Amino acid sequence: MLIKRDVVTQPGEIIQIKNEGMPIHESSGEFGSLFVKFNIIFPTELTEKQRLVAKKLFLKRTVW
Repeated sequence: MLIKRDVVTQPGEIIQIKNEGMPIHESSGEFGSLFVKFNIIFPTELTEKQRLVAKKLFLKRTVW
């Protein structure tokens, strides 16, 4: 499953996706909610090329 986000995702954030979880016992075809927790790992070092790319991306941001 692909999860697309239109907002900045914060470390530890939890989102709920309805009807994508476990099947509901004795309810044919019904599913519960799926909860997704984002574990974001930030790099500790960047190459010069990566720094330039990151700088360009931050200049293009529209929402913060």
